Amino acid sequence: MPTRRVHRARLSVLGAVAAGLALACSAAWADAKPFNWKFAEYQQPTTSYARGWEPGLFQPLKEQGIANVKGYYQESLLSATDILSGVADGRADLGFISILYFPRQLPLSQLASVPFMGTNAEAAVQTYAELYQTNKKFKEEYDKAGVHIVSFVPLNPTVLGSREKITDIAGLVGKKIRAAALQTATLKEIKALPIALTAPEIYQSLDTGVIDGYTSVPFDAAVVMSLPEVAPYTADTGMGLYNMGVLLMTKKIWDGLSQAQKDKIDAIVASYQGVAMNSLKTTTLESCKKIQEQKGTIVVWSDEAKKQYKDAIGDSVLGIWKAQTAKAGLSEQEIDDFLAEYLAVYHKYDQASSYVSGERDCVE
Repeated sequence: MPTRRVHRARLSVLGAVAAGLALACSAAWADAKPFNWKFAEYQQPTTSYARGWEPGLFQPLKEQGIANVKGYYQESLLSATDILSGVADGRADLGFISILYFPRQLPLSQLASVPFMGTNAEAAVQTYAELYQTNKKFKEEYDKAGVHIVSFVPLNPTVLGSREKITDIAGLVGKKIRAAALQTATLKEIKALPIALTAPEIYQSLDTGVIDGYTSVPFDAAVVMSLPEVAPYTADTGMGLYNMGVLLMTKKIWDGLSQAQKDKIDAIVASYQGVAMNSLKTTTLESCKKIQEQKGTIVVWSDEAKKQYKDAIGDSVLGIWKAQTAKAGLSEQEIDDFLAEYLAVYHKYDQASSYVSGERDCVE
C-alpha cells in the first residue's frame, strides 16, 4: 500500500502535468495560425447586413488571430438555395442564409415569415438568439442541418414593389407577385398570384414582365438591388417583419474549436450586434435618398388599407405555419410552446427597445 508521502508525491506530479498541459494548450492557442474561412453570400456586399460584417465580424476575427475570412458574394460560391447544405458539408465555412429558402429543413424558423407578427428588427434578433439557447427543438433544427449559428442578422420589414401603383389589397388581385415561404400563402389569401423566385432573379423578371411586383424583400435591399428601376412604386403595406437572416458556420468546425476560441467568437458577435443595428439604420436612411435617383416613388398605404390587409389574413397564415411544422414531425404541444415562448420573449425585448425602423421616415 502506498505511503502518504508517495501519494502526495503522485498528486504533485499529476498537478504539474495538468499545469503543463494547460500552459501547452495556452501556448498552442497563442501560436496557432489563423484559419482561412470562405464565406458564401447570395446578395451584394452593399446591403445593410453585409456592410456590418466586415467591421463587426471579419476584421475582429482577423485582428484576434482567429481567422481570415474571404467573402464570395452574389452566388459566386454557392447559390441562395445551396448555402445551408454548402456550409454543412464544408464547401463554405461560413454563410449567410435567408430562412425563407429552407422551409423543410427549418420549419420552426418559418415563424419569422408569418405576417403581422411585429416590426422591431432588434427585438426579433434578440428573441431568436435567446430561443437558440433555451428552446431545444429550435436549436435541433440547425444541429440536424449540420450548422452552428454564429449570429442572427437584423433585417428590415418587407415592402411591396410594383410596376404599377398599388394602394390597397384590391390592387393586388390577379397580380403576379414574387414571394417566398409563407408570404406566398399570404398573397393567395387576397387572390394575388405568388411567384417563387430567388432574390437575384427578381430584377430581370420585373424587367421582362414575368412578374408585376415583388415582396419578401426589405426596403434597403430592394434599393441596393436597383429594383425601383424596374418596379418604381414601393410601399409599406404594414406586413412587418417577414424573414430572419442567419450567419452560419459549419458545425464540425465549431465543435472542433477550443473553448477559448469559442469565447472569443461569442464576444465578437456580442459587439457585432450593435454594429449591425447601426448599419441597418444608416443604410435604410441612405436608401430613402437613393430611391429617388432610381426614379422610384414611395406609395403610402393608409392605416385603413393596412388594417384591411391584416384583417383579410387573420390567423390563416399562422395556421398554415402550424400545419407545416406539424408535418415536419413536431407535436402540437411543441409548436404551441415555441409560439408562446417566441411571443413572450419578443414582447420582452420589444418593450425594452428604442428601435424604430428607419424606413418609416421614408415610406410614410
